[in-house]
Amino acid sequence: LTKYGVDVVAFESRPDLATSGYRLHMNADGGTALRFLLRADAFSAYQQTSRRNPRRHVLAMVDENLDEVATRPHIGPPNDRLVPHTAVNRLTLRQILASGLGESVQFGARVAGFVEDSDGVTVRLVDGTEVRGDVLVAADGMRSQVRKQLLGAPMFRDSGEATIYSRVPFSMLG
Repeated sequence: LTKYGVDVVAFESRPDLATSGYRLHMNADGGTALRFLLRADAFSAYQQTSRRNPRRHVLAMVDENLDEVATRPHIGPPNDRLVPHTAVNRLTLRQILASGLGESVQFGARVAGFVEDSDGVTVRLVDGTEVRGDVLVAADGMRSQVRKQLLGAPMFRDSGEATIYSRVPFSMLG
């Protein structure tokens, strides 16, 4: 939004940009959207920090012995040479998305809800602060308070599967 001159305030519930998780896998649709939405320097940083040569075109699932038990095709259209990325570190992507926002990011600000009227929206934070704006964009995950207020309680169903990603220093492998 800032690329197009829109004033933005981002409420980040965490005290900083650090996050759990490892990588986000991006298909060509995600890469194309970022190319359109990000400033040129930010998109360049995204490309330079993304994995360029995926080992596979599928997601492999393994059991507790690390034996492959299933695979799933890459989601979405294939990546092309103009968008040669399939994964990016979560923290790096958060830093890229926040670049250029400066004081517009309010850390430690958890959204409790909102009130919408014909002139815009008022966002209510957990600490009681209210902020007025024209549009509210919720990007706060599957347990989003905004989503809950708009659509009701999320309907999750446990699939019985779990995924664990990890990084291990080379010094621990030998």
